[in-house]
Amino acid sequence: MSITILTTLNVDEANTIKQTSQADVYSQVESDLKTAIEVLPEKYSGSDFGRITKGAALTMLGRVYLARNDYQDAATAFKQVMDLGIYSIDNSNGANSYEKLFQIGGENSSEMIFSIMGIKDKFTNSRYQYLYPEALGGWHQFAPYNELVKAYFCTDGKSIETSSVYNENDPYANRDPRLYATVFLPPLGTYPGTKFAGVTYNCFAGANTADSYNKFTLFNGYCPKKGADPSVTNNLGSTYTYTPIMRYAEVLLSYLEALNESSPSSVTQEILDRTINQIRSRVMLPAIKKEDVATQDLLRQAVRKERRAELALEGLRYFDVLRWGTAEQELNHTFTGVKLSNDPAASNYRGSGSSASPVDKDMYYQFENRTWSKNNRYWPIPQNDMNINKNLIQNEGYN
Repeated sequence: MSITILTTLNVDEANTIKQTSQADVYSQVESDLKTAIEVLPEKYSGSDFGRITKGAALTMLGRVYLARNDYQDAATAFKQVMDLGIYSIDNSNGANSYEKLFQIGGENSSEMIFSIMGIKDKFTNSRYQYLYPEALGGWHQFAPYNELVKAYFCTDGKSIETSSVYNENDPYANRDPRLYATVFLPPLGTYPGTKFAGVTYNCFAGANTADSYNKFTLFNGYCPKKGADPSVTNNLGSTYTYTPIMRYAEVLLSYLEALNESSPSSVTQEILDRTINQIRSRVMLPAIKKEDVATQDLLRQAVRKERRAELALEGLRYFDVLRWGTAEQELNHTFTGVKLSNDPAASNYRGSGSSASPVDKDMYYQFENRTWSKNNRYWPIPQNDMNINKNLIQNEGYN
């Protein structure tokens, strides 16, 4: 008997249904979103501000199409968001616009499509207690990898591999402003270390000091900074900083990607200027010229690099590498932390003998070896559910 999971099931029905195909699930999600788009308003105001809008539903639909590699429909969905004329890249705080966007008040930005909002003393979260450095009263429970740090551009708009202003011995100098807004960086070379709320972040102060790069399993010398608000000076466990879920920068990059994949010949300089170059302009990076991305693959790589820098720590990267088919390459190696030195006089000295911190060929702290297999594309079916319902079939790789 075929039972639709869109109806209320009794216990016997629920324990005997078979798995729905992925195609059918996607089809139902698409149908639900299209229905929502037809009835949702473009804006909310007053006490309803922050609810799901037409733009949010369209953005989610575009994400679904990207996940299915349905680039033509994805381009259409994201273009509809753009054509609403409601959203824009937020430059309201000048050179600090990117960093300020993620602080308290950013939920009201012209760029924000949907977010988890907060209200002081009423709707708060403990996220920043876990994120902040120890030196600032946090728990430093997360550490961005150096692979992310290296992915940021230099001030000339080029990658560290091709930029003439990049110095391997001074890796944090002359870098994309988004790096400084996203990651707490230690003093190294000419870079004085991230200064925040009167405190200079320093993971090289010595063993077992605050934020020491090898103090705990989760400490690699870096600490997430995106969203940290200097106005929050106490009670980190109950902040009202909002959490961005969808913003216009993602829409612009997704539209450009979808257009490039579905109709590369239609990508003009005007399209580049309306999408990726708006984003780069905010952080004072040079515009991308059409001749610089003359082939489909060159533009594909440019968009992927821009997504990584622009949307870092916003929950999209893992799903990007899954849909691009690059997860096995990106997630299956030893990840690194801060740069260390063999010089005993250097503040970032790695130590000697058996106690020396492990480093790679470029002297970056070998922090964590991670493995990822193709079957990790899907989660396993819980064994308890398998025991109850014999019609369920375990996903490949988990037997």
